[in-house]
Amino acid sequence: MTARPRGSSRSIDDGTPLNGARIEIGPRIGWVLRVSRLLHRESAGVGLQVMAAKVGSNATRLHRVETGGTREGRLVARYEEVLGLAPASLQAPIDVVCRTFPQEAPTDRHPAPVVGTVRELSQLTEQLSSVETQPAHRWFAWARAISVAGGIGMPERIAHDLVARLVGELGRSTSHAYPIRYEALALLRCSPYGHLVLEVAREQVADPHIRVLNDMMSAVGERVSEDAVAWCLGLLTDPRERVVHGAALALENMGQVAASSEEFWESVVDRIIAVHNGTAEGSPGWEWHSHLLRLVPASVMGGRRHRVSKALAPAPAITSWEREETNAHWTEVSRAAAAIAGELELGSQPMLARLMFDLAISPYESRAVTSYMLLGSIPEIAARVTSSLGQLIETQADPALRERMLRRLPGMAQGSFPGLASSWLVNGDDDELEAALFLAGASHTWVPAEILGRAVCGGGRVANRALYAAGMTAHPVIDRLLADPRISSETAGALDWWRRNGSRVDV
Repeated sequence: MTARPRGSSRSIDDGTPLNGARIEIGPRIGWVLRVSRLLHRESAGVGLQVMAAKVGSNATRLHRVETGGTREGRLVARYEEVLGLAPASLQAPIDVVCRTFPQEAPTDRHPAPVVGTVRELSQLTEQLSSVETQPAHRWFAWARAISVAGGIGMPERIAHDLVARLVGELGRSTSHAYPIRYEALALLRCSPYGHLVLEVAREQVADPHIRVLNDMMSAVGERVSEDAVAWCLGLLTDPRERVVHGAALALENMGQVAASSEEFWESVVDRIIAVHNGTAEGSPGWEWHSHLLRLVPASVMGGRRHRVSKALAPAPAITSWEREETNAHWTEVSRAAAAIAGELELGSQPMLARLMFDLAISPYESRAVTSYMLLGSIPEIAARVTSSLGQLIETQADPALRERMLRRLPGMAQGSFPGLASSWLVNGDDDELEAALFLAGASHTWVPAEILGRAVCGGGRVANRALYAAGMTAHPVIDRLLADPRISSETAGALDWWRRNGSRVDV
């Protein structure tokens, strides 16, 4: 049971422009720690002095950490212990955000301890190799141990098999289990074992029926390497939209983590233009090729603009990026954030508004994903943000922005299924039905068999999300449809993929 604090003494915010080239990372991760403490007063006590005593520090040091002035992984781990949170549930999303935005992220001055003996690592490896699904924090500890410079190594064959298992669980993970496994895979990708992550990703994508791959592909993009860049560029012409989407996310991530963003985009832009020009408008890859071209810095695109012979897919019409009433989107999100903060008695929380805005409105997928990872680390807020953004979608007139918001909303699902999503299952348009099915799968919500069966057989994006909802809940409709000789071989392959790989992972 968590106590509701009465306001906070200091508001934390990211004051950078809403559509600027940079964002502030320190205040974002500090805000997560502060709000987590405020929402667990029964465990943390009242005030920084009490919390400092519990974590073995002092109030001045905690203040710097909670306002983003410094970053200390060891203290984050102590916060999790004192507040009774799942191990790594705060540390993993914080580390993900810091890796995604390396130029803005504070250095971890005091990292949490790493497994450092052969016996401990052997025990972890044996646990992760067992038949039973292991808690996500063990993957995190294992990845940190073999990724650290000068750490204990292991044979590639053993590491490969474990990476394959981690990838298989990642795409089906929800709640805190998702960012923790993601960070584990990202650590491995950035380590001397990084080639194994790429190798496993190639093996997975080679399966024509692979269903969930975006998180794996994003992790591939945590490190820029010639072989990974060439592979992802080649996938932009794959006939499977989900594969093109994954490749685009990997390339966007590479552009974000590269030492020089301009040099990275300079190396890939001509190929992306050629692929885009050869793609029919409205085809599966068109939207994501357009997305990548919009990410290319103006200094790189320059005179190349005239080479883009095909129109770009429609983008949301954002008339203002100011934090003023002229920006209706900012006004709406700010009001929604204020309502959530008021309900939880948190006082003014401008950072909550900023994270919600980056999640719902920002054109950058990297900012949206890291925002919902941070928000998702605070379950009390995550459920309310899901419901609140769903209500904003209901009144959204811009179809391109509405589609973006519906696509990103399920990332916030933390075991809750908003009431409005129930109506989308029955009366929603295709975009709403697609989002509702995605939410159902992520939140382990049971969807009536007749709705799933109809959606699966209807084809297109809705069918993909219906397959996700059925697979994540191990729905008996899977066996029923597989026994139906009328279903297509593609649908049968997708259903069999879910039956072979298993359902939702929430530990």
